[in-house]
Amino acid sequence: GDLLVGATNDVVAKLPVGTDNQVLVADSTATNGLSWQSRPLNLPWGVMAYYVATGNSSISTVTTDITGTSLTFTATANRLYRAIFVCDYSQNTANAIAGFYLANASGTLLNAVANTISVANGFAQISMTHLFTTTAGSTTRKMMCDLSTGTGSIRGTGGGGGAYSFIIEDIGPA
Repeated sequence: GDLLVGATNDVVAKLPVGTDNQVLVADSTATNGLSWQSRPLNLPWGVMAYYVATGNSSISTVTTDITGTSLTFTATANRLYRAIFVCDYSQNTANAIAGFYLANASGTLLNAVANTISVANGFAQISMTHLFTTTAGSTTRKMMCDLSTGTGSIRGTGGGGGAYSFIIEDIGPA
């Protein structure tokens, strides 16, 4: 909606809402000292989408989507994006290898990382960062995982920071 701004001493004026994708900027040439302007292309735009799990998450032994980690955002051409995934996890079989994958909406793998826990019921943390550009428009990225080697299962383990988090952020021009 509209904003109320101080035009002069003890005078309030209405600043109408800007258009989509505009940001509020201090502007000494504007009547009220503020104006809506297009986002500057040379700066990072920050977090575009995120998910943080707060409880345990069971993960099967086959390659599967991790609950909650399918993120869709509106991408802009010629921008660089970073996908960050962090997971505290445990597995119930010694020396099994847990695989974590970043994929697009159709499941095509874009990046992967694997980790081994040497003892049964051990805990580990895994993190993955992936830089990418994409075409403009609606874009989806998701996290997947599996138990690549061994038997048993793995699970994201809840705790103070959550079982896992997945963030997509704009980090600037490509």
